[in-house]
Amino acid sequence: VARYTRGDGAGTEVVEVFPEPPNGVANWPALRLADTDEGTHYLLPPWVTEAASAPLGHPDADWSEVRLQHGVTEALPTGGYCGVGPVLRLRAPEVAHGEPYSAIDLGGPDTAHLGYMPPPPSEIRRLGPHEVLDAERGFDLWGELACAGGTPEEPVRTVTAWEFAVQELPGGGEGRWTCVRFGAHDGGGLARAVLVTRTDEGTRTVVAGERDGGWSCSNLDRQVAAGTWWQDDGSRWHYLAAASREAASLTVAGGAEGAADDGEGVLAVSGPRSEEPPGGEVDLTALDAHGEEMTVLSR
Repeated sequence: VARYTRGDGAGTEVVEVFPEPPNGVANWPALRLADTDEGTHYLLPPWVTEAASAPLGHPDADWSEVRLQHGVTEALPTGGYCGVGPVLRLRAPEVAHGEPYSAIDLGGPDTAHLGYMPPPPSEIRRLGPHEVLDAERGFDLWGELACAGGTPEEPVRTVTAWEFAVQELPGGGEGRWTCVRFGAHDGGGLARAVLVTRTDEGTRTVVAGERDGGWSCSNLDRQVAAGTWWQDDGSRWHYLAAASREAASLTVAGGAEGAADDGEGVLAVSGPRSEEPPGGEVDLTALDAHGEEMTVLSR
């Protein structure tokens, strides 16, 4: 894709060339056409006739209709929330029964298809991740994940949050274990495990681990486990770990010692009270029902 822009003054003509966007109707992105003082104009696929936008960081998606002219959007604020956004809701009446799909601006030349997979006991959606359109389909969770680590430098084709486990936290509260996959244009990608905790003191995120390359946290590799040290509101550290739905065993050894009960895909091991997390490497192992080791993303 070549983008040509021209400013008002002399010498302001610029030609930039980017990799071809991915194929696939719902994956066709909106392209960043021009950045102005008022915001960013996007060029939409020709079959998209309706568009709306919503900023991240709000529990309930507040969609605003986007004005279009010849396939180009009005100027929209970008990068105002942890350097990403907005989320776009695009609709093509003659494609996919007119159902909308979601995309997000990660700062690159094109937007990324945005998705969400809910945790058990929800069924695995064979058609792929849900579109991120409301709180029930991950919009609130993405408001936390957007600030948990940066985005890859290379262009991102898809970005999906796979929420693989929910854990009751020591002392009260809830932890949502999510694997965020940044799918690259060449089929590879970066997988990042993030623990989102919600207690009486508020919501926090902890990046548990990453793996670059491969198919972790995609339909081709859904077997994943993650673990990290987490400090409760009383300053005590706990090593928390969780595995995806097909885990048969989950154990930690070394800097923390423990095992999940039969049939439990989560565990918590109490540690000391201190300002810094405990030292020493923690070896996390998860096996599936066939005795095969699962992909581990941990610290």
